[in-house]
Amino acid sequence: MFIVPIFSIILFNYNVPFTTIVGSSAAGCFINGLISTIINMRRREVDWFLALIFEVPTAAGIFLGAFLTTRIDERITTSIFAAFAITLFLRIFHEKRHAREVFSIERNGVTLTEENDGGEKAKTPSGMSPPSEEEESATAKKIAVDKRLRKEIHKQKSFIHRLASFRPKWRIERETYSYSINIFMLIAVALAIGSLAGMVGCGGGWVKAPVLISGFGVPSLIAISTGMLMTTITLLFTGVIHIIWGQFALWLWTIIAIGSVFGAFIGSALKRRFSSKALQLTMIVTLTAITILLLVKTWLGL
Repeated sequence: MFIVPIFSIILFNYNVPFTTIVGSSAAGCFINGLISTIINMRRREVDWFLALIFEVPTAAGIFLGAFLTTRIDERITTSIFAAFAITLFLRIFHEKRHAREVFSIERNGVTLTEENDGGEKAKTPSGMSPPSEEEESATAKKIAVDKRLRKEIHKQKSFIHRLASFRPKWRIERETYSYSINIFMLIAVALAIGSLAGMVGCGGGWVKAPVLISGFGVPSLIAISTGMLMTTITLLFTGVIHIIWGQFALWLWTIIAIGSVFGAFIGSALKRRFSSKALQLTMIVTLTAITILLLVKTWLGL
């Protein structure tokens, strides 16, 4: 998400079209996605069949989106990207606000409150002995049940879940899990993601994993890894189509490809040194500022 707006601002006065930045960015980020996908494949966390059937309608949407960039004003394309980016930032911010869950636990006649904040372990209050294994097990079960109930309530209210209730459905059985594919939802969501990817150069990973989990019932670990594979395929198709349309610069692709690989290692190192909350807040503030600056430059030429 950083690459397109940053390079759009840097290259604004050098007559590099926004669509060229989109095409070069998609092709460059494909390298980073490929590395992550290979790692996930070695862990056997990828469902190839699900990824491939999802990417067929996505490819059609990518072609449509890339074609539209040759027919509409570049300022409109930039504005669509900005709207997409701001929507993503708001979604991240909303999820972070509701990430802290509080659980009340009775122990030795005392009501304790434990917080589950992004996987951080709750601290035992001073002056009280640590919980026994039985108490920890009971606490873990209570948290799991509470999470399951919250998830079910969310699914009942979720647009994705309502959309997934339509037929026809296709039931897929695996050794350790199973899921149902809603053909209508698959085509609709994949076309939408593909069109957006073709226009603004994103892989749509922030949409694909939730769709697989809430819509198809795929386990989270498989959904995230398969979503990464699908995002990588989407970026590949997007890059190739933009190259065909002439919306590509080899020098820019080289910079982005090398930068994305090094950025992945830097990001991994930073993740160990800073909390996820601090990193996400920094990302939201930075990208929002960059997006606003991009809109100002695009429409006002400042």
